[in-house]
Amino acid sequence: MEAPPVTLMPGQQGNPFMLRARRSLLHPTAPWHLRYQGQLEVADKSRHALVRNCVDVAAWHSLPEFLNEMGFRMDHEFVAKGQVFRKGAMKVVVSKLLRVLLSVLAPAGQDTVSEDMRSFAEQLKPLVHLEKIDPKRLM
Repeated sequence: MEAPPVTLMPGQQGNPFMLRARRSLLHPTAPWHLRYQGQLEVADKSRHALVRNCVDVAAWHSLPEFLNEMGFRMDHEFVAKGQVFRKGAMKVVVSKLLRVLLSVLAPAGQDTVSEDMRSFAEQLKPLVHLEKIDPKRLM
């Protein structure tokens, strides 16, 4: 199981670019992987696939804090469970995307937390679908 690939974008003005950070949930001591994907190259009718430059690097455990300090913000995250197949330079990932449950713990009397959560979920649509879950069904 791998999680969460996080797409990050700089919070400042200028030409936005995205970095993707991912890590293994099964091996928490394994390094993070940081990926920069360049722009798509001009379409060439003789090619059967889109082409773009890509740079992958292994990173240390404090990568999220480092990227946050650099001004990047998280755009979205998900959990993927699957297999990676390699043939030469080609790597094919076959995976299933899993939902990440969003929950909030708040002290008694903090009724504004539910409204804050609803507002936050609205900002993340269509990635987040806020719904009430019956705790009895979880058991």
